[in-house]
Amino acid sequence: MASGIYFSGLSSGLDTSSIVSKLTELARAPITRLQTQKSNLTTQKNTFDKIKSLIASLELKAKALDTPDEFGAYTATSADATIVRVAAGSGAAAGTFAVAVHHLAAAQRTYSDAFESKTATGLFGTGTLKLTAGTGTPVDITVDGSTTLESLATAINTQVAGANAAVVFDGTKYRLQVSSEASGLAHAITFDDTGLTMGLSKPANTIQAAQDLEMDIDGIAITRSTNIVNDALAGVTLDLRGTSESDGLGGYKSTLVNVSVDQSGIVKKVQEFVDSYNAVMNELGKQTTTSTTYDPSRLVGDLTLRTLQRDIQGSMTNTVQGLAESPTSLAQVGITTLANGTLSVDSGKLTTALGNNMEAVQRLFISDKSLGSTAVSDRVSSMADRYTDSIDGRLTLRIQGLSKRISSAASDVTKLEDRLTKYEKQLQAQFNSLETLMSSLQTQSSYLTQYLNASTKGS
Repeated sequence: MASGIYFSGLSSGLDTSSIVSKLTELARAPITRLQTQKSNLTTQKNTFDKIKSLIASLELKAKALDTPDEFGAYTATSADATIVRVAAGSGAAAGTFAVAVHHLAAAQRTYSDAFESKTATGLFGTGTLKLTAGTGTPVDITVDGSTTLESLATAINTQVAGANAAVVFDGTKYRLQVSSEASGLAHAITFDDTGLTMGLSKPANTIQAAQDLEMDIDGIAITRSTNIVNDALAGVTLDLRGTSESDGLGGYKSTLVNVSVDQSGIVKKVQEFVDSYNAVMNELGKQTTTSTTYDPSRLVGDLTLRTLQRDIQGSMTNTVQGLAESPTSLAQVGITTLANGTLSVDSGKLTTALGNNMEAVQRLFISDKSLGSTAVSDRVSSMADRYTDSIDGRLTLRIQGLSKRISSAASDVTKLEDRLTKYEKQLQAQFNSLETLMSSLQTQSSYLTQYLNASTKGS
């Protein structure tokens, strides 16, 4: 409503306030239509955004199956977890391996002689204590009459990279402990106290010497600085936990490690891929299925979605060209199409197919250049790019077009709202003028009536 004082019908007797309200309401009709259109366009844009997001998710699932390393899932077991624990990941290969551990890798731990106090000074004389951690640069630790066990430990921690120092209390006396940050011979710590006037600061009791891991796999000697080995067997991580027993012949007893195809893991990956596909198909079905109730916000008959529905279904279910032997389609390994266009995975049939010929099943998902085949994973990825590309993807362009229409509608609503406000003010001003005129005429009428009455009496 317009600001200012507004008297409705005081002179005319008309309900001018109601009249202005009704006229304004009638004039609002184009705005209401635009707001409804904007709401419907926003709902459609949100639908396209959702479908684009679902397709992007589907593409990720497709790319998770488009190479042998990604497609294959492996499981690994150890005959003795106290000796070695094992895990298989991407790039693993099936096989059984004999592992024997001669020595575990260890970090050096060395202790000083015992002292009565950790805060007493003058224990080490003066000069420098030289420490070298691994292949690092030797570091001189300055020692003077104020140096204590605690301050020496602090100095080592601050100045010597690769070494840790601490004060250990056994209940009656204190010792300086110096240890390597990492295991292996390459990280051993050496001490040189010849620069001190008193040699007591040199840790002389090595409880654990630096040591490399020594082991063999199928008789092949392997040495590492740590007990976690992830580069000896492709795709397999060995976590060495203990030393193998002697075989009585100068060697060591082996622990068998088995790496095998994890068929259930592959079925799970395929099921996740199919679930992602079904999510897209369900949303497309909801939008494109005709209904007895008209809803302008839905996309029934939309050409882009109809085309997408056909393209995505073809990318999944069409025969993979170039394969000479069965299987050549997902249906032949238990992935079949239901009446509503979604897919169903028969895990038993798929597991059997994997057991019979895993490589043949792989070829359905992984393209083979030597055969000239474009498999399901690459077909889905290519389809997804056509629709979701950030520059010229079909869904991207539709979303951009809807965004422009929404923005335009919002701008038009703002302009019409401004016009309506001015129109309402104009109507109020006109009816105010009418009331003013009617009031003036009523005053004149009253005056004339009084004049005529007075004239009649005079006659």
